[in-house]
Parts: sequence; C-alpha cells; structure tokens
Amino acid sequence: ALIRIALLSRKAGGRHVKWIEDRVEHLLSSYTHGPDRIYSAEMALTRAGEITGLRVRVLDDLGAHAVSVAIGKALKPLSAFTGPYRMRSAQYDLTVVATNKCPQGSYRGWGVPSHNLAMEHCVDLAARELGLDPAEIRRRNLLRPDQFPYEAPNGARYDSGDYERTLNLALDLSRYPELRREQARARANGRLVGIGVYTGVELSAVAMSMFTLLGPDSPFGTSMPESARVRIDATGKIICEVTFPWEGQGQHTFATHFLADYFGVKREDVEVVAVDSLAAGPGTGPIGSRQAVMLSGALLGAADRIAEKLRKVAGVILEANADDIELYNGHLRVKGSPEKTLPLQRVVTMMMTRSDLLPAEVDGNPEASYTYNPPERKLPDSEGRGSFDLTAANNAHVVMVEVDRETGQLQVLKYVIADDCGVRLNPAVVEGMIQGAVAQGVGQSVLEEHVYDENGQYLTSTFMDYLLPTIWEVPMTERTYTETPSPLSPLGVKGAGESAVLATPAALLSAINDALFPLGVRCTTIPASPLRLWQLIQRAGQPERA
Repeated sequence: ALIRIALLSRKAGGRHVKWIEDRVEHLLSSYTHGPDRIYSAEMALTRAGEITGLRVRVLDDLGAHAVSVAIGKALKPLSAFTGPYRMRSAQYDLTVVATNKCPQGSYRGWGVPSHNLAMEHCVDLAARELGLDPAEIRRRNLLRPDQFPYEAPNGARYDSGDYERTLNLALDLSRYPELRREQARARANGRLVGIGVYTGVELSAVAMSMFTLLGPDSPFGTSMPESARVRIDATGKIICEVTFPWEGQGQHTFATHFLADYFGVKREDVEVVAVDSLAAGPGTGPIGSRQAVMLSGALLGAADRIAEKLRKVAGVILEANADDIELYNGHLRVKGSPEKTLPLQRVVTMMMTRSDLLPAEVDGNPEASYTYNPPERKLPDSEGRGSFDLTAANNAHVVMVEVDRETGQLQVLKYVIADDCGVRLNPAVVEGMIQGAVAQGVGQSVLEEHVYDENGQYLTSTFMDYLLPTIWEVPMTERTYTETPSPLSPLGVKGAGESAVLATPAALLSAINDALFPLGVRCTTIPASPLRLWQLIQRAGQPERA
C-alpha cells in the first residue's frame, strides 16, 4: 500500500494522496491469511496402540514472495512437532515453493493448525485400524506428569502438565459415553453424526531462534524480550509504560490488575500507557501467545525494583532493617509488628521530598524499568534440534457434528473444551480468547478458502464467494479448565491466545470423518465446505456399514 501511495503521489506532482483499500482489494492482496499446504503424513505404532514415530512431508505454497517473517509459519510446527504424545522418532521434510499467488503472512496459529490436523488424522486412522476408541488411543500415548520437564525428539522442551487430567475433564463434561450412545441411535435412523476427539499443546513465549534454521546468514538470535517502566507519582498513582499499543486483547487490563494487586491500590489508581519506540525499552509485543508470560516478567521485575527502594526508605522512617519491611495492602510495615506501618503514598512522598533522609544507595525517584528475557534460551544445535518456546499449555476438545445428506451442510451439535494454560491471570480474557479462537477455527475448517482458477485468476474476491463464519456457524462452547503452573515463567503463566485455533480444524475434521465413516468416504481437505462434503457423499459407492 505504501508503494502504491508513493507512486500516486509522484504522478500527482508530489501532492498528498489518500488511498482507501476496498474489500475486493483486501481479499485479493492482503497476506494475513493461513498457509496453502499439501501434507503427506505417516505414523508408526505398535499393535497395542503406542505411537513410536511420525514422518511428515509438506509442500508449502509461500506465494509470490516472502513477507516479513511469514516463512516462519512453515518452521513453527517444529515448536511442538510431536504434540502431547510420547514418541521416539520424528521427521519433517519441508519444501517451500513460490507461485504467483498472494503471499502468505502472519495469521493466528502461525501454520500449526494444519500440522495438528495431519497428526490427529493419523491418530484417528490408527484408532480405526486397531479397533480402539479415539479417546483411548490418545490416553495411551499422552505424556505423563512424571515425564516433565520433557524433551521431544526434535529438542522441543515442555515445562509441565497433566495431559490425561485435561482429557478426562473434557470427556466428563461432554458425557462422552452418552454421546456415543446418542450417535448410535442417530446412525440407526440414517443420520450422519460424528464425534471428534482432540488432544494438543500450545507452546508459547516463542523466540526467533527458530529462524536460524534458514541458514547461517539469518539475522535472528535467541532474544525476544519485553520491557516495562513503572513509576509512582506524589499522589500515589501508578503509571506503567509498555512497549506496544492497545490491541483489544486485554494486556493493558492485565497490567492494571497486576500492579494494583502488587502494590495494594485501587485499579483506578493505575494507568497503563503505550510509549513510542524512542522512549520504550526493548520489546517485541504480542506474538506467539507470549504476552501474558513475557509482560508478567517485565512488570514483576520493575515492581520488585521499586518495592526494594520503598522498603529501604520505610526502614529509615520506621527505624527498622529494610529486610524486615514488607509491602502489604498498600502499606509498608515491619514484619511481626503491624502497628509499625506507613501508607504507600507517604513513603513515596518522603522519597521525593526528603533527600536528606534517603539511604545513600537510594535515589529520590520511585521509578524502575525492567527488561525480561526468559531463561535457557539457546540456538539450535548442529542437527537443527532446539527448543524455541518457554511454556507448554495443553487442551482437549470433544465435538459432535451432523452432516446433512442432502446438502453437505455441517451442524455442530456439541463442542466441549478443557484447557490448562497454567495460572489464569484474567479468566474472563482467557475464556474470550478460547471462544474467539474457535470462531476462527470454524472459518478455517469449513468455510474460508482463497480460490484461484487454472490461470491464476483469483475467484473469491467478495463475501458472496469467500465464506465467513457467523453466529449461526460458530457454536457456543462448553468449557472447563485445570491449572498446572509453569515452573519457568514468573507467575506460573502459560500462553492461551492460540490454543483453541490450533485445535478446532483437527477436532472438527475428526468429527466430520467419523460422521462420514458409514459411507466409506473420508474428507482430507479443508475447508470441509458444504459443497466439498456434498460431493463426497455423492461419490460414496460403498454399502453402508454399521
């Protein structure tokens, strides 16, 4: 867009030019969309249903050229290549090609949903071949709590989790045995009803070290920090400066709540502001479900530094050792002597107005900055093995769908989610992220598709052709959760922003193929649009099986 505007301005003799992109232009040229890939996957198992290996070959259509860090979408599946399962061997054969299509760019899930779909499809096929229930084969292969911290075959490290507990929560909430009985009754009446089960992980707080796999000239390293500056003014108001603008994802709300709780003040006494790049410390912003993990580290570091200053000043006033002073509920007090206490504002005012009382090592500024970089960041080894993330959340989905025999229309009858993203800093935001991610996942799974003809002409340039999910297609999910705190992140937090979108395509396709099983056909392409499902149903030539 900037290039177009510059050229128009030059043609207009240097005059100011305003360009407003319309919907057709956006659909035609916007690169904020998912990848176009062809997968070939093989899974090795024992006769008892134990997964021993996974081989994945991918042909990835990058588009006309590489946009920003979009090539990373083909590398991102390496963050959790083997998912939540124990297996000894894994192989990833990736081929990236350039075509005349619109380039792919950053999009929620960052290339992982399609990988999870391929892997979970293999698990479903194995369950069918071995005569195992889809939930049972997953249970047999989930990582156990005593295996953490766990290192996957490709070097990815998982910090903590109880994956079977999460699966059990989802099965219990869905009343899984009753769902299977209901499905049997529906099939007896000729209806195409299917149930899908999914178990997966979301690794978060990503580092750009994965880009070093592109070659020795890659400009990326191990650091993707986040910074915060916190100060307290003479009225006791707390001002927090962050490095990224408000995006509607709740990060500023989280920062407000955190600082209010830490210093024991009212939330309305905390202000969060975004500063420009000239004033901000090193920061990366929201990407890879990292912000709760990274920002909590930056906020905690800055708040701890201010609290240390305040304790030293309060120690002088209260005639006590600074180590014996604690910050509690908006006051600084002597441990074990609650009568010896000072309001936070009074200590701040003293720091700013009575330099003669300050300890030598304390300045008169109740302000601190902190840049958080997670521990144990390393570059991949010579074989490309490495861990590019800090925390591993996990979830389980159970879905029931019905496919209309006459139209191919899909109806989601039930959608249940259990998740574990560590400590939930703001439960309402987490719930909203999960439901919103399901909406995006529904779009990817059954509706949204960029279509080109054999001459490369784009065919889906309006919303008459490019189908978007509405309230009628997106189910209101039933949700439950458990918490397994991360031992690596400052507050035990794990990422939550993308877990559901990583799962929904795989969960829905699992349910769709279970519904189509009596017809002897299988859908292996997304979106599983009504037309695509209808065509499969029409081609079904095998007699129905129970």
